[in-house]
Amino acid sequence: MITYHDKLENYISLADRPAAAVYGVGKCLAAGVEYISNGTTWSSDAVEAIAAPLTGFTSGAGTVAATDTVLEAINKLDGNVALKADASDVSVTYTTITSITIVNGVVTAIVGS
Repeated sequence: MITYHDKLENYISLADRPAAAVYGVGKCLAAGVEYISNGTTWSSDAVEAIAAPLTGFTSGAGTVAATDTVLEAINKLDGNVALKADASDVSVTYTTITSITIVNGVVTAIVGS
């Protein structure tokens, strides 16, 4: 619940919130997120942060820390993924065994080409 225009308002979901043009300029809380109306459209810091471009992105490996910004964390995660071996680049070497014999529990393999 919040107080706006000298009245108590409680919006459980975004659908309960009036249109920005009806609401006017101000803020309201809906579904646990604070929204800001400029009198025409609604926005929120969370929505704007998600839509913000990753200006300054550079890939670099490292450990993500609690003190990292979202951009720093994405840089590190992307770099860590890039360091992983390419699963499609696997070399397999094998040898053909032409015969196997077992005498007194000793296994002998004859390798041929």
